[in-house]
Amino acid sequence: MEAQTRSPTAQTYCLYNLRMTNIEATHERQPLVIALAGAISLAVAMGIGRFAFTPLMPMMLHDGVINIEEASWLASANYLGYLIGAMLCTFQPAIWTRWSLPPLSVSGMVKLGLSLTCALTAAMAINLPQSWALLRLLTGVTTALTFVYTTTWCLGSLARLNRPSAGGLVYVGPGIGIAGSGLLASLMVQLGWQSASGWIAFAMLASLATLIVWSIYRNDHGLQPAAGA
Repeated sequence: MEAQTRSPTAQTYCLYNLRMTNIEATHERQPLVIALAGAISLAVAMGIGRFAFTPLMPMMLHDGVINIEEASWLASANYLGYLIGAMLCTFQPAIWTRWSLPPLSVSGMVKLGLSLTCALTAAMAINLPQSWALLRLLTGVTTALTFVYTTTWCLGSLARLNRPSAGGLVYVGPGIGIAGSGLLASLMVQLGWQSASGWIAFAMLASLATLIVWSIYRNDHGLQPAAGA
């Protein structure tokens, strides 16, 4: 009878320990998940959005869709767009304060940036050379915004979890993305792909990576975007 009396208590104690173990395990995994999401996001924005043009440019030259002069203009347009995006992030707090605009959602801006990166990359596959400079300009703006808001969300979230040291993993993303896009483009050349197929492949890869991290950016957890700083 005594054993039966202790059984519910022991069972409750075991369930409590199991629940606490699961909570602790989740808490330990959460910083890693956030850091990896940031790394993947920056791989998409920087490795594909901003720098995929570099390994694809020889393919475009081989296909005869651009020449060296046009390639330099496309690269310059992207650099100009990145500068504009960085300056927008710099002046956005003052503009938002001046006009009393509602604060931006940091996680929402990350999702928007990743979505636009995928769309703009895919649009480069369309045979409209006269639009490519504008597309690269907009891609530059988009990647700058995505970089700033991704790092803001990830580093802020890691600081909230008292794990700021995991933030270094976020910055692995651009290097992996740049190296990966270069290796993939080399494989495409070996397989005899055209440049348009390369843009589509990179857009699909970016979309897959975006889907993987999409649910991580659920909310801002009290993070204040740049406008509220």
